[in-house]
Amino acid sequence: MATFNFLTKFSIAITATTALGCFASSANALSLTSSSGTWSKPVGGSYVNYQDITTNTTLQTDTTLTTQAIKNLTYTTNTTTTTVTKTTSVATKTTDAITGKISTTSTTSQPSIVSTVTGTPQIINNTGNKKNSATTTSAPKLLSTNKATTTATENQVRWGKDVGNGQSGLGFQGASNLTFDLNQVFQIGTLTHYNNAIAAGTAASKVDLGLNLNFSGLPVASQTFNFSFNIDETPNVGDISKCPYYSVTACSDKISFSTPKNVNSFSIAGVDYTLQLVGFSESANGTPVTNFISQEGRSNSAYLYAKITAVPSKRVPESSSALGVVAFGALAASSMVNQKQRVKATAKV
Repeated sequence: MATFNFLTKFSIAITATTALGCFASSANALSLTSSSGTWSKPVGGSYVNYQDITTNTTLQTDTTLTTQAIKNLTYTTNTTTTTVTKTTSVATKTTDAITGKISTTSTTSQPSIVSTVTGTPQIINNTGNKKNSATTTSAPKLLSTNKATTTATENQVRWGKDVGNGQSGLGFQGASNLTFDLNQVFQIGTLTHYNNAIAAGTAASKVDLGLNLNFSGLPVASQTFNFSFNIDETPNVGDISKCPYYSVTACSDKISFSTPKNVNSFSIAGVDYTLQLVGFSESANGTPVTNFISQEGRSNSAYLYAKITAVPSKRVPESSSALGVVAFGALAASSMVNQKQRVKATAKV
């Protein structure tokens, strides 16, 4: 995965339609509707492609009823079964970085059973305690069905000549529907390094990420912040003891976070705000860290955390006219002191 440095602060746009105090209270918390990323400006690397991966996951919940009668018994049993099935559809839009050619692919998985829960059979007495004439089991009757679909989008940049395991690359999937206060750490999204062996000399050494944040409920405009990532794809030497970074298999790679070229600054009521990266964590709600090494032959992910802070206001210098008055007063006082000293000296003579 990689080593990241998070000392750089980024400004966030705030429209001046309400007072600054609205950010200080949890009653007026900041709401992040969504975030997304756009990759650009790869340095070096061959066969560079940009990919937008949209994954729709549909969970279908079906509840069925099965009735069973046993010969010569005076009751039937009703059994309900709840079955959850999962279907995944993936749409990939690929853009060639050199030619601009666009291609699309899509796949849909066969429904797979996620869980099946069978309820406790319920005994239903026959009318007049009439005995069942035969042993029968009805086909399951559908009582209810429900579908819920979630959509996730990941923006990727891929590079390198594929030697059988796919290209290497980076992906960003934004977070959504988060609420937090000023100075509170929150999750922006997830960064993934796709670490695959590629042909020598075809790796990118640097790439930019434009991160777009969308807010709602408060006067905060959507803004894009520029990030840069340095990529150190190391040769796979075969002996992990010779790898430059800690490696499970030879050899892991390093991604380092660098300062963006442009910093946008915004203010409200004369106060500036910054979006500051705090760090990465491999688990949700974990402690953010600044070191992130990407093991070979894997897709390595980490959550990206940040916080919004107010920049302390600068002291306004006094005007030249005010300084002149102060200086004039000081000179006048000094003159009076000197005059009194001369009078005393004359009196002694």
